[in-house]
Amino acid sequence: DPNLSVKFSPFFEREWKHGLRTASLAWALCNHDRILVELKRLAFIGGLLHDSGKLLLACSYPEIYQPLLTKFDQAREADTSDDFPQSQFEKEALGICHCEVASLLSGHMEFLDELEAIVDFHHSFSVLKSRDPHLFILATVINIADSVAYLMETSLNFDLKDLSKILKPHQGVFPLDASELQSQIVLLRGKSLLL
Repeated sequence: DPNLSVKFSPFFEREWKHGLRTASLAWALCNHDRILVELKRLAFIGGLLHDSGKLLLACSYPEIYQPLLTKFDQAREADTSDDFPQSQFEKEALGICHCEVASLLSGHMEFLDELEAIVDFHHSFSVLKSRDPHLFILATVINIADSVAYLMETSLNFDLKDLSKILKPHQGVFPLDASELQSQIVLLRGKSLLL
């Protein structure tokens, strides 16, 4: 639909870049010596598709989703390291959120079936701890990559304090501290692997 393309073009572009940033960060973190992820082959595709439900919701319900974009931007200004409120806004307006839609899509495609839980729980990753420890670690990495990518998009100048805030919910599970995470970001930027 050409009208959707015009209406949501900046949103689609922003989400595509966000997915690429998240995927690049997730892949790099999964390949760090101190991060043990058994399912690292799913890291890039999980990072790329974690928010694909947003695109499907925007295309399916454009009149409802358009006003949500303004709420997303307002929430982004309030907290530059967390995009979880977007899921809450979607639930309130549509009764379903992007995580659930992406999970449904992944579950219906055999080759993406393993991603179902990762995209569904990328904001509430702790649910996976008892369900599947391997998915839990990967979802943790994707959650961190998602938050860092989100931070990079909202703030040109972020520091160790901002990264520490992202890592706080992952203490005891994620082995890198804020300075090591910052080093990984600098390394990726130096190799032109982050937009």
